[in-house]
Amino acid sequence: MNSQTGILVSIMAAFALFLPAYAGKNDDNARTMKNVEKELVDASGKKAKVDLDGKDYVLVYYSAHWCPPCRAFTPELVKFYNENRDKASFELIFASSDKSEKDMKEYMSKMSMPWPAVDYKMIDKSGINKFAGNGIPCLVLLDKDRNVIADSFVGQEYLGPQQVLDKFKVIIDKAKNEKSKK
Repeated sequence: MNSQTGILVSIMAAFALFLPAYAGKNDDNARTMKNVEKELVDASGKKAKVDLDGKDYVLVYYSAHWCPPCRAFTPELVKFYNENRDKASFELIFASSDKSEKDMKEYMSKMSMPWPAVDYKMIDKSGINKFAGNGIPCLVLLDKDRNVIADSFVGQEYLGPQQVLDKFKVIIDKAKNEKSKK
């Protein structure tokens, strides 16, 4: 075997080793979101029926009523959601960092959050915290394959939820422009 063939075989072997791990991570994220889907509730605590498989994107919002930056950002997120929920295939899910279920429900009601939340009692068991950063507010954007494509945290650096929302706005606008060209 010449050296070029050896290099090519080595590269292909590396892909064969790492590709299943990468695909497994996506499968793991998809399984997590399936678990989360079963634990979604509305602001009153009633089960919410949401088909995440049918959504191209999922935003996960980590927030709490006691957090001033969260209370400042949430109204903007509510406005965005209400203006865009019929224009793009996405869902937003709230993962509360509140101290109690009562606080979570009050926060959702007071802020008029129209999206579902992970049942307070099931947040840890659902696996949703696998996407959480080291602080709040935190917004995470998952694509159709449930890859994380934008996050309030990059490594240990906090960029904030606005940059995630801005990236998603660009994605939505690009999709709209491509549709209008057809």
